[in-house]
Amino acid sequence: MHPILGKLQGGDRRSIGRSDEVVAQVLADPALLAPLAEGLLADDPLVR
Repeated sequence: MHPILGKLQGGDRRSIGRSDEVVAQVLADPALLAPLAEGLLADDPLVR
């Protein structure tokens, strides 16, 4: 699993968790969008 997706793991489904941090990273480095999009296929519902 890509480290950017690892930031979305864990926590509570009712929380935004570290998604704001992930968004900031993708905005700073658009190359991270592809691995982030792969998270749509993840088994972990918190990553999806």
